[in-house]
Amino acid sequence: MFSRNRPVQYEYLDNTADIQVHAWGNTFEVAVEQCVLGMYGYISDSSHVDFDGDVTPIVIKAKGHDCLSLLYDVLNEFLCCNSTMDLLFCDVRCITPVAKDYSSVRLLGIGEKYSKEKHKQGTEVKAITYSNMQVLHKEDGVHIYVILDISRVCYKHANPTSFFQYSFSYPSETASQLLSLQITSIYPPDLPFDFPPNSLCFLYFHFH
Repeated sequence: MFSRNRPVQYEYLDNTADIQVHAWGNTFEVAVEQCVLGMYGYISDSSHVDFDGDVTPIVIKAKGHDCLSLLYDVLNEFLCCNSTMDLLFCDVRCITPVAKDYSSVRLLGIGEKYSKEKHKQGTEVKAITYSNMQVLHKEDGVHIYVILDISRVCYKHANPTSFFQYSFSYPSETASQLLSLQITSIYPPDLPFDFPPNSLCFLYFHFH
C-alpha cells in the first residue's frame, strides 16, 4: 500500500511572496495525498526520508464543512506533526473515503524524525493559507492549488550554540528608508561580522 517511490503528482508555482503547491490525482483523496507530499517536499527532500516504525505510521483525523475547509484541516494537522514532533513524511494515504459532505477523512502517514545529519533542510512552512485555495474537478481528475506561508529565513533546525543581540539608533527621518530595504542589505558600520558560525544574530533598530 505504501511506497516511497510513488509517482510525483505535484509541482511548485511562482507566487509573489510565498509558494503555491499544485497537486492532482484521479480522485480528491489522491490529490489531497499528493498535496501533503508536496508540502513536505518543500520542507525537506522526500527522497531522503525513510520509514521508521518506532515513530510512524500515525493517523490524522481531519474535519471540515466543505472541500476547502477539509483540505485546510488535513494540511494543518500534518504541518503540526512537523512543528511539534519534527516528523517528515515520505508517503501519505487516505485510509477512509472522504465523507460525501466533506465532513471528515482519516489519513495514515509514514516517515521518520528530522535529522540534520541525514535530511536536507528546505524551507520552513509557517502556515496554510486560504488565499486563492482551489479544488477543481476537471476531465483528467482533481486539481488542488494551495498557497503556503513560508519563512524566508529558516533557522528551526539550526540548533544555534550562541546568540547575539545588537541595538542601533537612527534619526526618525531614516526609518522609512531603512525599513524599505532587505535586511541583508543593512550593514551598520559598527556591526561585528566575526561572530561564530552556527549562531543567531538579532538586530534591533531604534528611531528617535
